[in-house]
Amino acid sequence: MAIIGVRIDGRLIHGQVVNLWTTKLNIGRIMVVDDEVATNAIEKSGLKLATPAGVKLSILPIEKAAANILAGK
Repeated sequence: MAIIGVRIDGRLIHGQVVNLWTTKLNIGRIMVVDDEVATNAIEKSGLKLATPAGVKLSILPIEKAAANILAGK
């Protein structure tokens, strides 16, 4: 899987990501990398609700995300 776009934004998933980025770049997966959010069930639930239909979501702590990217996942 290739990384086709990167955005650093404290809002995580919001309207611009959902309505513009996912459609314009034909995004198949959104990866949220945040140590606190990765362990917070309520925040994770909200992000899942904000994710467009047909787009996969990964919510990972920083170290696991880095390991996955380096492993080509």
